[in-house]
Amino acid sequence: MAIARRGALRLQPDGPPYGIEDRDPFPSPHRFMVIENGKQPRIAVDASSVRLLPYVERRDAQPVVTKRVPLRPTPSFLFKDPPSRGHVVVGYGVSVEILNTASNTSEVRFTDRDRTWTGWIDGSAIDTTIDRSDRPLRPPPDWDQPRPFRIVRATSLRERPDGKLLIELSEGDEVDVIIDEPEEGYRLVKHWTVCDPDIAYVGYVRARDTRPPGVVSGQSCSSSSGGGEMTAWSTYAKPPRTEIEAGRFLLAPRRPTVVGCVRRKVSLSSLGDGVYAVPTMWGPVHVRLAPESLDGPCGTVESPPD
Repeated sequence: MAIARRGALRLQPDGPPYGIEDRDPFPSPHRFMVIENGKQPRIAVDASSVRLLPYVERRDAQPVVTKRVPLRPTPSFLFKDPPSRGHVVVGYGVSVEILNTASNTSEVRFTDRDRTWTGWIDGSAIDTTIDRSDRPLRPPPDWDQPRPFRIVRATSLRERPDGKLLIELSEGDEVDVIIDEPEEGYRLVKHWTVCDPDIAYVGYVRARDTRPPGVVSGQSCSSSSGGGEMTAWSTYAKPPRTEIEAGRFLLAPRRPTVVGCVRRKVSLSSLGDGVYAVPTMWGPVHVRLAPESLDGPCGTVESPPD
């Protein structure tokens, strides 16, 4: 789930809201893992030391694309098979802004490679959560047996031969050839990146700028959990503070309900009466410590040596 603005954060579905509710859009949505996908989604808010499992409001989530669909210029536009016109293909987890709806389609806007795209996609391909287990590592072929080629010099991928520019390609980029027979000196190809396969570009490149790769090079991708980093709120960063060992579970302040755990030894501000403040992007969240006898998997990580 991609949270687009800071709204209510609760430790129980019917509990009081915590922190700030400014509802101003973030510069970019923060992604969180969904634990319970109910009316009020329960998410995992992770940082280096603490994991919380709060509830958020679905209206604060950014709509995302749930399956690969072409970005159409009009609601009723249909691409041929194979297509004769270049376009953008959007897929799993791409955050979009809904501009308009018509029948079973939605007009959306999103940004990729510092460029903003606008077009129409099937309304059934939009939701607020996605199941990452359904996401293939490489987009499945949309046409019969595309062959991988490599770009041998910087070139342009265009909607039509010598037509509208879609993206610039660099030497070494790889493309899947959809139509191998050059048309007017161009090949119809599909380009995507290993590390970000959620957006693909279909279009024409000059045949002389491509060649079959001898060996497809491997590409490693770094990954990071999005949006869950804690924020140091000055009022709660002052003493008294209490050091809490990894593996301790955290309870809601007024009910014996597990709402998180300590993943790595951490120092939290003590507010008295057994209540501690956990800093989050929503502001400080109040918790209590569960009895040490409460045991179970907590996703603990090894603390660095002192």
